Amino acid sequence: MKLTNPLRYPGSKAAFSSSVGAFVTACGYTGFEIIEPFAGSASVSIDLVSSGVCSKATLIERDPLLYAFWHAVFFDTQRLCNRIKKLSVDLATWHELRPLLTISSPGEDEILNLAVAGLFFNRTNFSGVLHAGPIGGQQQKSAYKVNCRFNKDDLIARIRAISKLQDRVEVIFSDALEYLEKQKEETNQNRFYYVDPPYFVQGEKLYRYSFELSQHKQLAKALRDLKAPWLLSYDRHPVIEMLYERYVSSGFEFKYSSKTRKIEREYLATNIKLPKNLSTENPQSKPSAIHKRRAATPVNATGNSHDLFGLIS
Repeated sequence: MKLTNPLRYPGSKAAFSSSVGAFVTACGYTGFEIIEPFAGSASVSIDLVSSGVCSKATLIERDPLLYAFWHAVFFDTQRLCNRIKKLSVDLATWHELRPLLTISSPGEDEILNLAVAGLFFNRTNFSGVLHAGPIGGQQQKSAYKVNCRFNKDDLIARIRAISKLQDRVEVIFSDALEYLEKQKEETNQNRFYYVDPPYFVQGEKLYRYSFELSQHKQLAKALRDLKAPWLLSYDRHPVIEMLYERYVSSGFEFKYSSKTRKIEREYLATNIKLPKNLSTENPQSKPSAIHKRRAATPVNATGNSHDLFGLIS
């Protein structure tokens, strides 16, 4: 069952998720629980659970608005949909909801309001960035107005479809680094981590909770200590390549839209000991090219280095 995500994100992994699914299957992790410490749009987790590749998803999110949105989608669906139906999608509502961006931790009685604000800003702001300005600007003189990407009926239909996964999804409000560091003694062999942290270069512009250099280093250490299998995706940068040079790595191209459309190369790395002839005869789609790159042998692997997926030529 292919589900359409109600959130819009620059650099969304919607197309990428089919390749992750093929990778998980080829590595023998079908039926595992997928853990996504930086949930964001949660496209990969939702796709892998809905397609049956993974049995369950745990979404960890630090941004209160995004956490609240996913919590409401799965556990307060009807009230969320009712609020969306009644919502006035205009600049007055944009300004009315703006103070909710200052809340750093969601109280139980605030979750629904935060969820509505998370969806509202994602669908009405430039490029879906929560702390950006409204589509059309404050003067609304553009051909595109603040409500141009807020089709209520369509969004409600998407939310209702995704909410049917509620028995297989857990949503946690937590800092990803703290969560990962607590898992370093994890011995459960049925969990797979998909880690998609804030970008190294553009992180401050795209995320409300971006990383300093020290936090990028902290993440690398947390993943080094993690015993469970993981797959990491980042923007390509020499510092990131240095932090993960011990692992099998590769590149992935995807279409990125933030004001202007362009092609970006994603950096991928994994601690998984890959099968010798990793491949798939029938990937679900071919969204873009995997660029082969000679990588250092991963710290827990033997034999020759591999292209990360070996799935798409």
